[in-house]
Amino acid sequence: MADSGNEGTGGHPLASRGFVLSSVVIGTVVVLAVIVVVTTLARGEPEEGQAAPSSETGSASADPGSVPSAGGDASVCGLDEVEMTGMLSTAPEGTQWELVGAVAVPSVEGAGPGRIEENGFRDCFARTPTGAVLAAANASILTGDPTLGEQAIERLIADGPGKDVALEGGGIAAESPGGESDISVQLAGFRMISYDGERANIQLAYNSSIGLEMVTPMDLVWEDGDWKAVLADNGEPAVPAYPVPDLAGFVRWAGA
Repeated sequence: MADSGNEGTGGHPLASRGFVLSSVVIGTVVVLAVIVVVTTLARGEPEEGQAAPSSETGSASADPGSVPSAGGDASVCGLDEVEMTGMLSTAPEGTQWELVGAVAVPSVEGAGPGRIEENGFRDCFARTPTGAVLAAANASILTGDPTLGEQAIERLIADGPGKDVALEGGGIAAESPGGESDISVQLAGFRMISYDGERANIQLAYNSSIGLEMVTPMDLVWEDGDWKAVLADNGEPAVPAYPVPDLAGFVRWAGA
């Protein structure tokens, strides 16, 4: 498919379940269900006097839940490149895009995904800044897919109370009261906030078919030889997805 420099806005109707499902009230009548890394149901727009989450901070600003210990083990699928420091400020070179449903998901040879199953499930990402960004993007999309969501929560979410809640049907796995939406999204870019080889904080940006741009912060931890997304103890992201007026400051990265 397209290379990493392309921008896009297409997409597919969002599933009613999944790690990255969220809804944002626009004005008083329009509700957008969006794939974003890490939120289930919409909190709506901030109440008067309440600020939206800062685009310069990660999810540590809210209740992070029980953050798991980072594992020092080797890649679960043998990706041997390791970088314990560094940041990614340009689109990963050699990005390839493949559709999961109708949403384009990225891959980079040597950085991941190192395993792709027949049903489209993808995991195993290198312990590098590029691998972390790829892991965040793939997790945010797969957990929102109606056929892969449960498998993605089981294998792409870090162990802890939040994962247990999600698997039990609460938190991120809760069904949207509005059911499925005909609004579609595509990944549009990213911004890496922090990285130390053990943990990473990444913000993903999405375009929607109604012109709204969304940001979802994601915390990742290196666990059992792969990057896993961290949830708060209640099974939800520490910081919900939020709308932004534009994607200034984000690295543009899209494949559809």
